[in-house]
Amino acid sequence: MTYEQSIKNIEILKNLVWPWDVDYIFFDFKTETEFEVIFLDTENSNKIEEYLPIKYRAKLPIAHIHENDLGHEVLYYVDDSFLYQINLVTNEINMHDVLGQFRHCPTQVKLEMAALARKLENL
Repeated sequence: MTYEQSIKNIEILKNLVWPWDVDYIFFDFKTETEFEVIFLDTENSNKIEEYLPIKYRAKLPIAHIHENDLGHEVLYYVDDSFLYQINLVTNEINMHDVLGQFRHCPTQVKLEMAALARKLENL
């Protein structure tokens, strides 16, 4: 998966509407860009863990939204190139990391991070 596709996936997920009475939202990626939305309550949220090894082996993105301790929705996204976590209420990036192929090329990482910084400044 390309870095650009990772960013595009994150932007799509960030802009989805959170239903009122849902505790967890899991995005079941079927391909690198197509996914099904699965709504879970707190009692069934452990089902997310069942998907993780399957998606990891298939090299598909893993993404979900849940509430943190403050009641803020947090988007967690990881694929073979990128790891990203953002508070959707405060728009604060809690975690980001470039993984996989980008790690082997410091110049590429620097360019991609600069592009991400510019994109985030424009939001």
